[in-house]
Amino acid sequence: MSRKPDPLTQYRMRVHEFRGYRYASTQPTVSNPLTGKRYSKRIHWGVLEAGNRFVPNRNFRRMPLEEQKKFLFPEEWDLSEVAELSSKAEDTLYAERRILHPKMVTEAIELPHRLPTYAQ
Repeated sequence: MSRKPDPLTQYRMRVHEFRGYRYASTQPTVSNPLTGKRYSKRIHWGVLEAGNRFVPNRNFRRMPLEEQKKFLFPEEWDLSEVAELSSKAEDTLYAERRILHPKMVTEAIELPHRLPTYAQ
């Protein structure tokens, strides 16, 4: 009998070493909608520099503060960049809203729920 997946896995940060670089990543369990099989997907949220200093990437920086606070970081990591982000968050949100123009915003295209027969 398999173990139940940990509900906090999607928020628990870990080190992923790949080709000489150290990435801060999460590894949530995802199920394939076509086959139903579960697998672990690795998501990188930034890099770890010398001294375990976490430098967030673009995806982490654009995430709302409420979501950023859900992540569980190891105690030995230096999170000074994240603290700096939270202080600048309100200024960034205001600047992004001011830059967007109604003509630049496009609606999301809905994809079919099933693949076409020629793609199977």
